[in-house]
Amino acid sequence: MTEQAPPLPPRARYSGVILLGLVITLLLANVVWIFRNCNALRSVGPGTQAPAFDLPSLGGDRVRLTDLRGRVVLIDFWSVTCAPCWKGLKHLKEVHRRFAGKPVTVLSIHVHASARAQRRARSAAAELGLRYPVQLDTTGISDKYTVRVLPTVVLIDQQGKVRKVWRGVTPTETMVGEIETLLKK
Repeated sequence: MTEQAPPLPPRARYSGVILLGLVITLLLANVVWIFRNCNALRSVGPGTQAPAFDLPSLGGDRVRLTDLRGRVVLIDFWSVTCAPCWKGLKHLKEVHRRFAGKPVTVLSIHVHASARAQRRARSAAAELGLRYPVQLDTTGISDKYTVRVLPTVVLIDQQGKVRKVWRGVTPTETMVGEIETLLKK
């Protein structure tokens, strides 16, 4: 005959029920958070609609993605503190030069928007002789584009759809080839 364990005191039983209730509540809260934020968790990639933005440029004017419909848009997300970004900016400068006068817009979005970052970005743009718009990410647009690696370059077609996302330094010829393909459509 086996001996039965003595019954748990009421306080221990209530503690277990409370703990179980807490665990279930936390799980439900996580499920609700995931459903509310599932769009933010999705990566922007080929075929997805490019998230709209309205950002200030270093020159003081504003750039809106919606104003660029009908053009191929190449967006570079970068930071002055990112060494590979400097090399990437040189490639973008060449892409901008090659497509001058064509329906192509090259933009660089500096992922930091503090006053100090703005000064450093302005200095970097001047040092590199950039002749295309450089914006400041004042709205968190880099999060909407799921930028996790710098530099990240996004190619958007004339209808506002993302066609390519490159992470890391992207060679000039790679970008030129993809842009030429879009311009033929």
